[in-house]
Amino acid sequence: MKRALAFSLLLATPSVALLPVSAQTPAAPGFQFLDDESEDAGFDVSAKVAKFGSELALNQAENGDGYVLRLSNGKADLLETIKGKTTTLASAPLPKVTLPAPLVAQRRGPRWRFTLGGQTLLEAEDATFLTGKIGTRGSISETRYQPVEAIAFDDDFMRVASDVAMRDALQNPRNGVRIRDAALTETIWTGLSGSWKTTGLTENAEALVAQSANPFAFRPMAQGENLSVAGHPFWSDYEASVSIQPQGAKELALLCDVQDAKNYVGLFWSDSSAPELRAVVDGKVRALARAAGMGGYEKDEWTKFQLVAASGTLRAFIDDAEVARAHTGLFGRGQIGLLARMDTAGDDQKGVGAVFDDVSVRSLNDFFDPFQAPVAGRWTTIGGNFAFGNGVAKPVGASGAFAVMGEVNWTNYVTSAQLSIPVGGAAGLILNHKSGDGAYMLRVGGSKSSVARGVVQLVENVKGKTQVLAQTSASPRFDGSNHVWTLSDERGYLSAKCDDELVVDAFNADRQAGRAGVWAQNGALARSFSVEWPQTRPTWAKVPAIFEVETQAETMGGWSTPRGFWIAQKQGDVSTLEHKGRFWGDETLRFPLPDLTGGKTATVSFGKVSVSLDSAGAKVSGGAKPASGKAELKTGAKVEISQRGNFVIVRADDAVIIAARV
Repeated sequence: MKRALAFSLLLATPSVALLPVSAQTPAAPGFQFLDDESEDAGFDVSAKVAKFGSELALNQAENGDGYVLRLSNGKADLLETIKGKTTTLASAPLPKVTLPAPLVAQRRGPRWRFTLGGQTLLEAEDATFLTGKIGTRGSISETRYQPVEAIAFDDDFMRVASDVAMRDALQNPRNGVRIRDAALTETIWTGLSGSWKTTGLTENAEALVAQSANPFAFRPMAQGENLSVAGHPFWSDYEASVSIQPQGAKELALLCDVQDAKNYVGLFWSDSSAPELRAVVDGKVRALARAAGMGGYEKDEWTKFQLVAASGTLRAFIDDAEVARAHTGLFGRGQIGLLARMDTAGDDQKGVGAVFDDVSVRSLNDFFDPFQAPVAGRWTTIGGNFAFGNGVAKPVGASGAFAVMGEVNWTNYVTSAQLSIPVGGAAGLILNHKSGDGAYMLRVGGSKSSVARGVVQLVENVKGKTQVLAQTSASPRFDGSNHVWTLSDERGYLSAKCDDELVVDAFNADRQAGRAGVWAQNGALARSFSVEWPQTRPTWAKVPAIFEVETQAETMGGWSTPRGFWIAQKQGDVSTLEHKGRFWGDETLRFPLPDLTGGKTATVSFGKVSVSLDSAGAKVSGGAKPASGKAELKTGAKVEISQRGNFVIVRADDAVIIAARV
């Protein structure tokens, strides 16, 4: 069935003061340093604070240069010392916490994030010192240094080794290990409450393991609450997903940043109410945001739960559609968890309770700024001046402001913000900005604006000169509007969307990397700024291992082999392959180029649009107008043909042959 999906937004974050650079007393001597030194920009330092009046030294050099977090006089100060001169990067009031309290310092690239007692203490961005010593002074103990790497965690709960499942089945597909005979001991997940069974079946217990793509799942078994966790306590900034089939459970949840059984955040969905983002702190529930226009889940219907936790922001997705978002500032790191609340005990054979399957966790570089308070070092003003705070970025004065953030090597990303555009105002987003060189820009103007009047434009700014790449009429559609806009670059394909609807696109590969930003003028505002890197996911269903063996696949009509998806025909000298599937929207076809010597051609059809390849290049027909591109194509070249929005893009060995508007 189709569901109406929408998302709501709730923001709450501690206030952080962005101070003018001012002289400070240098950090006092007497630090106790760890044997380990930070070696790169990705690490956590965890400790326990027993009394205020303590300091944590980070990335310290032998001469005392580096950073110090000072906790005293009712506030936290992040200090930076360069050549003996100490200044304040950021300051924030100390929260009300019970001491001793856990303190965590997180470093990701230029970003610092500090939490105290599970609450965000302060944030700042500075890349002056990336390595150095770590030490403490005062009442700080149990200090630990933890380097971090990209997270790549997948669990389909298949606990029978492939060679064991296949050994006897290869000789006779009726032989081999049966699901009911698999004796499994769970080693990946740790139960914190209730009980769990890894052999939560998705098929008949008499079926052979080798003949199923994935016969096992994870099943809660106890009446009441069942909670199980996996991963590491230092995991942060990640995307987690799981497929769940409700079988009578009252409530199900995917959790992240799990500290223990009484402290976590997560996406909850019950049989009687809409999906909801919640935080549980010391066992007490806080509702953060709820999906609009949705009810309870449907029994026995498989559903994908997905959570994105990055930069203190939570985003909830149901079947890949965003349904809720909230900014919490809580925890900032932790394990993932699965939760089920049930009125009766789970039962494998009767299908009672719920089953969880296909858990995946991936690191994210995604960035979110809710503009609740300015963050030291985050934004660089290029023109004018922004006032950041209270959930908005507001240009000071009618002339407007232009600001960027991030790193100059960022590439192939999506930036977005909620833009409020009055009749006489204009606003937009910035991609791939490099100082003194230029950027791509989205410009959305009101019907009386002095810039982009009544239109939506994609433009390239080259050393102060502006070239319009594409535009479309907008007047008066966006007068007084308040929409979420996105601007993305995918290897030269530029697209601008409003509330996920494509508005205008273009192809230009001049700028392949740079910083992201926002601009606004004459009363326009920006809210909820983000930078995201799209995650690629496989789209084909899994094939049971035994049917990937050629001799076994033949007995299944070849459906499990790559050739099984194609219908082959030949008439004279023309050979045709037609795929059995039906596809919608953007798609990409990749294949090695066949031998096209002697005047031979290869043609690929996307509906009414065709791409013809020969040894001298490519031609696109069936679109707005025919287009062609020249290139020397050799047998075996890696060809990629992509349909993106209004464009068909042809590449060979990653080089663009043609990008045609169709």
